[in-house]
Amino acid sequence: MFAWIILATAWLLNGAALGKRVDAVSGNERAARYSGLPVHCVRVICFVLTALAGFLFLSRTGYVSDASAPDLLPWRVLAMP
Repeated sequence: MFAWIILATAWLLNGAALGKRVDAVSGNERAARYSGLPVHCVRVICFVLTALAGFLFLSRTGYVSDASAPDLLPWRVLAMP
């Protein structure tokens, strides 16, 4: 299941329009706003996806703490712009 989540996330960020919008908003928010992208909606979607990733991690391990962050290298790589 974890591999499917990684593949879906990779497709979402690289192949879908949302990934291009996330890249544009994270690169230059003002330019993205001037070009007509819904910056607020993109930010909300990113926060919701991050919360879902946290819930998936919680369901897998049973706890979430600051000490568990080094084990999330694949998530950090996917979160980088």
